[in-house]
Amino acid sequence: MGLGLTFHICPSNVPINFAYSLAFALLAGNSCVLRLSSKSNRATEIVLQTLTDLINKPENFSIAKRILLLSYQYNDDISAFWFSKAAGKVIWGGDSTINKMRQFPTPPRSREVAFADRYSFCVINAEYVLSIDNNQLQSECQNIFNDIYQLDQAGCSSPQLCIWVGSNNSILQAKGKIWQNVSIIAAKKRTDVNDIQVLNKFVNTCDAIIDHDQVTKVDIISPQLTLITVDKLNIAQHQFRGTSGQIYEASIQSLDELVPLINEKVQTLSYLGIDKYALQELIINNNLTGIDRIVPTGKALNMHNLWDGYDIIAGLSRTITIE
Repeated sequence: MGLGLTFHICPSNVPINFAYSLAFALLAGNSCVLRLSSKSNRATEIVLQTLTDLINKPENFSIAKRILLLSYQYNDDISAFWFSKAAGKVIWGGDSTINKMRQFPTPPRSREVAFADRYSFCVINAEYVLSIDNNQLQSECQNIFNDIYQLDQAGCSSPQLCIWVGSNNSILQAKGKIWQNVSIIAAKKRTDVNDIQVLNKFVNTCDAIIDHDQVTKVDIISPQLTLITVDKLNIAQHQFRGTSGQIYEASIQSLDELVPLINEKVQTLSYLGIDKYALQELIINNNLTGIDRIVPTGKALNMHNLWDGYDIIAGLSRTITIE
């Protein structure tokens, strides 16, 4: 059974995220009030029009009655009203957003599903890259491109850091193959890169050189791709984020070297040419508090009801026991 009325604070960094949040809450059996970002976005408009067309059909009237979509500049009075009625609340956003929304009183049994600020990275086996043929290489590079550029690294599961595993020589060769092909794909498919994005990447890169003690090299491959090399992984790496094709890189010889990087901030680990069960054992054997998702490259942005370690539908449902 559903909890009842759910109130959702939806993010602006992933324009159609609200549609997933709505779907999960409806599938759990709830009524839904969603606060959408007030920022205009073409993708959001398309989804809203499609949703409107669907709920206006007579056969969907029972579902339409359970949906209210709102768009307003942050207003404490409006938010407080809906939180006061919410049997369940879903908060997408940064840590500050979550902390602010938790200040509003809710019913005593109100359930919360909150998605905080997270960090994601990928791990690539250099020897695997060198062993595959050109067709497979092109496919793998397309997957890496999708993970990085679909949301311009704005999503919490978008990779910010690429970690190469192997010998120095194999890593050097593998990097050349991967980034050359990714940059070609990006040049063809991301012709909409604007001056502001390029300038923001340049400023971020300068900040990284100043603030990150481990930065050893910067390669501005193209307007679409900038690579920042760090010589050591540390637990503070999540503080350094890329945008629009700005990737931090590091090299390791053993997966055990990942341990200092992983804390509760880390959400998605995507992999290429790595045994996923070895990654699973790494997490379990070291009692790591981070990583909720281990997925192949190309699937970092795939959305399903298991997210950030939550079963969202179960979290927005109640179970009646009958003996």
